[in-house]
Amino acid sequence: MLCLLVITHKHAMKARTDRQIQIIDVASRILTSEGISGLTTKKLASQMGFSEAAIYRHFSSKEDVIVSMLHYLSESMEERFSQMELLEDDPAYNFEELFRSQFEFFKERNHFVIAVFSDGLFEKSERVSEGITQVMETKKKFLMPIITSGKQKQVFTSDVSTQEMMHIVMGAVRLQMYNWRRSGFEFDITIRGNTTIQSLLKLITAK
Repeated sequence: MLCLLVITHKHAMKARTDRQIQIIDVASRILTSEGISGLTTKKLASQMGFSEAAIYRHFSSKEDVIVSMLHYLSESMEERFSQMELLEDDPAYNFEELFRSQFEFFKERNHFVIAVFSDGLFEKSERVSEGITQVMETKKKFLMPIITSGKQKQVFTSDVSTQEMMHIVMGAVRLQMYNWRRSGFEFDITIRGNTTIQSLLKLITAK
């Protein structure tokens, strides 16, 4: 009989005001549609419907807005993944659930997809680089135990190292997200994403 494994979340999301979350949301929409050059505090304030000075009451700079966006996404991922109910004896199911959660999150908030392709955001900013790393490490934190469990239970192939398997999986998902963004979000990412995950499972499942 399969046993439900519930991962509990020990840390609540960092406290942010509703206004800060609204600013992050609008900033991510601008970034997704116009890129980093299109995001200015003036444009951000205009779309928020208040003065540029009001932005600085919540964030110290444009860089600070982007860093907060990355932290917000990482914390959201941590919270969602920590609350997932995983089947202790079914790594393949857990693998699917992890990415299903991600695809559903981005389907409802496609403007946050910029975080998946954030390599070009403030390339010389150490804070932004750390924020990007935090997003990636949060995903790895939950994906690695699933892959490790799958290999230990001989569900996933042992011919490929855990690290390489993670690179292949995350790269394939990233490419699907890129295609979705390039299409103008015209297809259902939950359906197309599930197809990608099923294909990946065929590749990594032990023969």
